[in-house]
Amino acid sequence: MPGKMLYIEEDVLPTQTEDVKALWEDDPIKRLMYALMEDALKLAMEREVNPLETRVTRNWIFSEDEGLFSFLNICAVLEINSENIRSRVNRHIAKTSSPYARSR
Repeated sequence: MPGKMLYIEEDVLPTQTEDVKALWEDDPIKRLMYALMEDALKLAMEREVNPLETRVTRNWIFSEDEGLFSFLNICAVLEINSENIRSRVNRHIAKTSSPYARSR
């Protein structure tokens, strides 16, 4: 796990001032959630290599589902601002004007 969140660093709430790895060192569920979020944001924000995976990932980010490994729940558990991330993904989609942009 990297020392800093590559894509969500600015969206971590102020209560998380320590290094990410130190925060969740003893919590395998939070480490798993972090890894899932990091991978999802890489897929949603980076150049689209696999349009289907990108679309599925973006749909997950914009879903209102509140299941255990839903975007909203992971954000809540990791104290990440979900609306800021969604706004950033939306800006990225608009900027790249992809034909595979998120559909709701």
